[in-house]
Amino acid sequence: MTKKKSMGKFPGEGHEAQFVGMSGNLYTYDIAYMPSPWYTSSIIPGAIANDEIPKNKQPRKRSQKKVVKPAPDPVVANSAGLSTTSVGDKELPGFYGTTAVDRSKPAKYDISEKSGKTVAFQESGEGPFSHVNKWSLLRYRGTPLSSHTSETAIEVEEYGKAQVYKGSFDVPKNPTSNTIIEECSKVKKSPGYQYTYRDFMWPKYYGKIPNNQMLTLRRFAFPVEDNIIQPKKFASSGKSFDTMQPALAQAVTFMGEKPGNALNAILKFSVGFNWKDAESKMQEINSQPRDRGMVGGFLDSMPMSENIIGGAKGESASTTYRRKQQGGGWDPMKQTYPNHSLVPLNIIKSVRVREAGLTFEQDFKLVFEFDMKGSDDKAMSPKIAFLDCLANMLVLTYNSAPFWGGAVRYTGGGKKGQPFGDLSKLEAGDMKGFLGSVVKDISHLAVTSVKDILKGGNSKILKNIMGGAMMDLFGGPQGGEVAAAFLTGDATGQWHLTIGNPLNPIAVVGNLGMEGAEFEFDGPLGYEDFPTKLKVTCTLKPCRPRDKADIESMFNAGKGRFYVPAEGVLDPSIDYPVDPYGKVYDENNYMARNASKFANG
Repeated sequence: MTKKKSMGKFPGEGHEAQFVGMSGNLYTYDIAYMPSPWYTSSIIPGAIANDEIPKNKQPRKRSQKKVVKPAPDPVVANSAGLSTTSVGDKELPGFYGTTAVDRSKPAKYDISEKSGKTVAFQESGEGPFSHVNKWSLLRYRGTPLSSHTSETAIEVEEYGKAQVYKGSFDVPKNPTSNTIIEECSKVKKSPGYQYTYRDFMWPKYYGKIPNNQMLTLRRFAFPVEDNIIQPKKFASSGKSFDTMQPALAQAVTFMGEKPGNALNAILKFSVGFNWKDAESKMQEINSQPRDRGMVGGFLDSMPMSENIIGGAKGESASTTYRRKQQGGGWDPMKQTYPNHSLVPLNIIKSVRVREAGLTFEQDFKLVFEFDMKGSDDKAMSPKIAFLDCLANMLVLTYNSAPFWGGAVRYTGGGKKGQPFGDLSKLEAGDMKGFLGSVVKDISHLAVTSVKDILKGGNSKILKNIMGGAMMDLFGGPQGGEVAAAFLTGDATGQWHLTIGNPLNPIAVVGNLGMEGAEFEFDGPLGYEDFPTKLKVTCTLKPCRPRDKADIESMFNAGKGRFYVPAEGVLDPSIDYPVDPYGKVYDENNYMARNASKFANG
C-alpha cells in the first residue's frame, strides 16, 4: 500500500469538505468538487463530521489567555447590493423579522358570498415586514418543488438565508441533468413538471452553458397558469379542484447572447394605466320653446307678434328680423362674429383622467437550436433522430387540421324555413315531380302543425307565437340573438415557460400564447444526405394582462403574491366607528390601514 503524503493546507472553505477517516497520521477528507480525497496533516476547520475524529487524533490545545473578540460589525450592504450576513463561521442575526415588531400574521379576508354573514380567511404562519415598503408583509413561497402553497410561506427565520439549490453535503451547486431528472421525478402528483434524458440529447448548447440558465417551454392540452405543479381551479360552488395534466410536448434551450435568448429580452415587460384628456369648453344650451298656453299660442300666431316681443325685449328691428329668418337655434354672437373667442385665451383647460383598465406588455422570442451530432451506435440514424426532433417541435408550436369548406349559419332577422319542394327535381326539369314534392311538403307541414297545436300547453308553435307576442309587448330577445359570454379571467393560453434552474427557477410563466414559429434547416449534410442542424424561433405573448399580484406570483413559484397586507388591515371582525363627518375613531391609524390597502391591492 502506497503511503499517502500530506497535500498541505486545504485552500477552500471548511463546509466544502467532509471527514471520512484517517490514513496513517493524515486526516482524509472528501471534497464535493474533487475526484479524489484530500490528505492533510491538520484538521480542516469547519469541515463536516469533524466531531467523528478519534480523540487520540485530536490536536492538543495550547494554554492561552482568553481573548475577548470585538463584536461583529452590523449588517451592511456592499456595492453589489448584497447583505453581509456572516463573519467567519458565526452567523449574524437575520435582516428580516428579527424582533416581534418586525413580523406579523397576514391580513384576514371576508370570503363570504352571502350578505350579513362573515367568513374570514387568513394565511397560516407569520411573515416579516418589508424593509423597502413599510406597508407590506413578505410572503416568499419557496420553489416550485417545495411543499408551500398559495396559503403558506417559508418560516420567518428562513428569510435570512440564501435561497439557492443545495446538493450533497448541503452545498450550493449547479445541478446536472441527472439531478434535475431525479429531483423532478419525486413530484409524483405532477406529470407536467418532469424531465427525461431525451430533453438534453439534442440541444446545441447543452454542456456548454450551465443548467441554471435553462429555458423550458411546454405545451399543454388545456390552458395553464404559472403553477403547473399544484394547479387549482374553483367550481361554481367555491370548492377547489386539481387540474394537473401532462405536457403534450416540451423543449429545452439556454439563455445567453450566443443562443439568441438574452435574459433582458425574455424578462422584459411594461406596465401602465389608461388615461385620456378631459378638456373644459363653453357649454351651449339650446333654449326650447316654452308652452305659453292657448292664449300665448294665439298671440304668437298673430302677424307682427315677433316684432312686438322683440321690441319689448329691447331688440332692434334688424336683430328681430335676423332671428326670425334663422329660426329658434340662432346664435347672434357666433353668426355675426365667427372668429370671436367666447372664453379667455390665457387659460389651462385640460386635465388627464383615468380610464378603466391596466396595460401590460410582455411579448418575446425564444430560439431553440438542435444539432444531430451523430453517434457511433449503429442502431441510431441521425436522419430519423432529426425528424423525431422536428415532429416534436411541430407538436410544441403548431396543430394538425382538416380542410373546411365553409358552412351556413342562420342569424336573426331572416327567414329560417327552407323552400318547399325538391329543388333537385326542378333543376333536372322534372316539373311534375317537383310540383308533387311541393304538395307533399305542404301536407306534411300542416299535419305536423296540427299535431303540435293539439298538445295545448306543451305546443312549441303556441309557445313561439305567445312568446313572440309577449316580447313585442314587454321587449326581449328576438329570433336567434344570444347573449355574449361573460369573461371569467381564467387562463386561455396553453404554453408555459420555466426560466432558469428548474429546481430553483428565476420565474415561471404560464398562460402564454404561441403567436408563431419559424423553422430553419442548416448543414453540413450528414452521411445520410440530410441536414444536421435545426433552428426554431418561437414568438410568445401573454393571453391576459398581468396585474401587480400576477407579476409577483410569476417570481414566487406561481404560488401567489409576495407583498400582502398585515393582520388588522382588512380584518372583517374589527369595527371602526365613523362619525357623521366621515372621521374614523381608530387607534390603529385609519390612514395607515388605507395606505396598506392601496399598496397591496
